[in-house]
Amino acid sequence: MSPSQIVNEYELTETQVREALSFYAVNQEQIDAAIASEQSLEIANG
Repeated sequence: MSPSQIVNEYELTETQVREALSFYAVNQEQIDAAIASEQSLEIANG
């Protein structure tokens, strides 16, 4: 999904999308680890 598609789909501004993508780029390892942890909990709890 492109940034412009995200803007349209979620009614965000381009600035919000750019800032979110920048934040993710800087913190990717921690964010991905948190997502994996959440997914593991969901699977374990059925």
